[in-house]
Amino acid sequence: MNNLPWKYTVPDHQKYKSELLYIIDNSPSDKETNYSDHSVITDFEYHAETKDYASFIFREEYIGGFIERVMEEYCASEIRIRHLWFQKYSKGGGHRWHQHPTCNVSCVYFIHLEDPRDGTEFFDGENIIKPEVSEGDIICFPSFLPHRSPVIKGDRKKVIISINMDIRGVDIDRIPC
Repeated sequence: MNNLPWKYTVPDHQKYKSELLYIIDNSPSDKETNYSDHSVITDFEYHAETKDYASFIFREEYIGGFIERVMEEYCASEIRIRHLWFQKYSKGGGHRWHQHPTCNVSCVYFIHLEDPRDGTEFFDGENIIKPEVSEGDIICFPSFLPHRSPVIKGDRKKVIISINMDIRGVDIDRIPC
C-alpha cells in the first residue's frame, strides 16, 4: 500500500488533450477565484452535472487503466469519486499548502503542463517532495498529505483536473497471505 505520491501516465493523453482542453475552456461553470496569495480559474463550487469533461475522462478507453491501478495500489474492492474539478493557472497563479479532509485519496491529472517545475509539491512532515511530472501524468496520494501548486513565476500555463475519491472496502485477494 502506498502512502506517498505515486504516478500513472495516461497512455493516449496526447490523443485526447485538445478535445479535453476545449471542453474545459468552454465550461459554463468557469469562474475566477482570487485569494490573497494565489489566483486560479476553477469550477470547484459547481455540481457534477455541469462538468462535461467528467464523462469524457472516465471512459474505459481513456483512463480505465488508471482506475485499476488505484484499486491495486490501495487494495480496494471499490472506489467512489466524491468530487472533481479543473484548475487553470497562469503567471502568478498557485495554490497554497492544503489538504483534502473529506476523502481518503486525491489525484491531480496534468492536462497541460509547460514546465515540470510547476508540478504539485508535497510535504511528508520532514521534506518537500517534488515528483517528476509531465503532461498526461496523474499523481495520486493520501488526501491528508499537505500539498500545493507552487506559484507560476514565468509566462506559462498549467491546466489540471483534481479528483477526490474514497476507497470503499478491502479486496482481500490483493493482500498476500
